[in-house]
Amino acid sequence: MSAALFEIIHGRFADGTPVASLEGREARLRSIHDHLQRLLNARYDVLEHLPEHGLPDLPSLYDALPYSIDTLARLVRETIVRFEPRLQHIQVTARRESSTDCVVQLEVTGVVPEGGVARFRTYFQSDGGADIKAGAANARVF
Repeated sequence: MSAALFEIIHGRFADGTPVASLEGREARLRSIHDHLQRLLNARYDVLEHLPEHGLPDLPSLYDALPYSIDTLARLVRETIVRFEPRLQHIQVTARRESSTDCVVQLEVTGVVPEGGVARFRTYFQSDGGADIKAGAANARVF
């Protein structure tokens, strides 16, 4: 099964694409992308049974930029390692692009078992929200 329980219950991915319309690697990458979008926009203590689900309050980290960029990258990596088991050997690196309107840009790279390498660009906005964009996955973008 390539889709997560969340997608199976709703019958569609976050962009409205029906789960049944994608298969295999493409469905798995879309599901991981959608989960990272939800995970990195969640904040600590929102889920009573998983108080460390998501990330801490980001504005406090933003106040210490650029010195806190490594801390943010570490927190993102630890969160993904803990809550997204379909992505392994995760690396999170800071990126700089002058054309983006975001506070911090990180690139998440990991190995998808039976699916190769996947990359996701994460744009953290001033309001603390994160926008995840799929990057090249073995030279293939979905």
